[in-house]
Amino acid sequence: MKKTTIILLVLLGILSGCGKKSESPSKKTNSMICTYQTTGFDETSTYEFQDDEVKKIFYTKTVNVELRGDPMSDYEWPAEYRKEKYNEIDGVVYSYSIDGDVITIDFTIDFSIANLELVLDIVDEVHDEWVNASYLSIELIKENTIDTCN
Repeated sequence: MKKTTIILLVLLGILSGCGKKSESPSKKTNSMICTYQTTGFDETSTYEFQDDEVKKIFYTKTVNVELRGDPMSDYEWPAEYRKEKYNEIDGVVYSYSIDGDVITIDFTIDFSIANLELVLDIVDEVHDEWVNASYLSIELIKENTIDTCN
């Protein structure tokens, strides 16, 4: 009887251990850096993502309007408009600066705070796959970018 009780206690301990959920390891955050350069134009986007879901975007664009042959107003008024609109969204920080013939645009989007739909309402070009999406997909970005990404 004593031997049977010990075996039952051991089995009970094993079975109760099987029912426990192990704590899931924190999801690994990966990053992808994309760059695009052409005459007078330099752009870098860094995407932090888990699985397929983009969690943060860090973006910098520098344009030398003289080298591009464009008037500064082609960049300044859209930058001012976007600054006003993006900075109304929690989780988005957008800024720009002008130094002579160079305009630099920086923004950060934290999708743990920012609403994707509000962000996409301001973007010039939205891919059909992103409309009504619950998150921004890193795979869709890879498929639809002309940038060089690592």
